[in-house]
Amino acid sequence: MLKFSITKSRTNERTNERTKKLSFVVESDINFLFQMALDKVAFLPFGYLIDQWRWSVYRGDTTPANYNKAWWDLRYIYCGFGLSV
Repeated sequence: MLKFSITKSRTNERTNERTKKLSFVVESDINFLFQMALDKVAFLPFGYLIDQWRWSVYRGDTTPANYNKAWWDLRYIYCGFGLSV
């Protein structure tokens, strides 16, 4: 019986060490995946803005004289900020 309890205790110690290592690995993976998601999600409004502006130019809705104004109008709509004064 004593032998069993010593083995059980060592097994618990090993399990605790593995759990600590696993929690560190999971935490670092989550941090990495979260950073990747932020990089991708943050680009979405800007990518959409570029496409909207480009297609308005191709359709002829935006003339060369109004390129800058159309860009900043769309930038305000999709990104939430406009031309600085």
